[in-house]
Amino acid sequence: MKHLIPFFVFLLGAPLVHAAGDGAILEEIYSNFNSDETDLYDCCEVWDVSTAKSDFHARYTLAMAFTPARDALVRKIQLGLSSVSGNNALSVSLHVDEGGIPGKALQTFLVTDIPPEGKCCEFEVAGPVNRLVRKGRTYWVVAKASGDTQAGWNFNSIGASGTLAFNAGSGWQIRDLPLGAFRVLGE
Repeated sequence: MKHLIPFFVFLLGAPLVHAAGDGAILEEIYSNFNSDETDLYDCCEVWDVSTAKSDFHARYTLAMAFTPARDALVRKIQLGLSSVSGNNALSVSLHVDEGGIPGKALQTFLVTDIPPEGKCCEFEVAGPVNRLVRKGRTYWVVAKASGDTQAGWNFNSIGASGTLAFNAGSGWQIRDLPLGAFRVLGE
């Protein structure tokens, strides 16, 4: 498993549709998941998401930016995540942009039972979300570890790069690099 410390937008033309658990049909607002369900994301290359209490002994909170192509109501966020060690818990949140960095959280979720590293293609779901996003505005999906968790946000497997932010405890740092795999669904 290749772990990368975060030192360092892909928009779909026609939205794909996905069935929600309640039977509702959701469209992709943003996705860098591969369309091949057996290769949704890179199994073995990850951005570290950890706390100082983790086996990694460093705090890394990650954020990936996306810009909707249309106004939409976000219902779910899906992420390619991997558990490395610790209590296996991350908070995943949707944030507004504030001057090019993650700003106020619109909604936050606890994600647990993350699959072990080196596997594809399970994904974690944050939701139900009920937040309006506006066309052309930037938003952020943020993953933050808790307790002694060391996890990974798996790279996408389609080569999508874009704006990511990391916070090692002294504020957000912005870079243009390969993005962690995620999909934002809504209506």
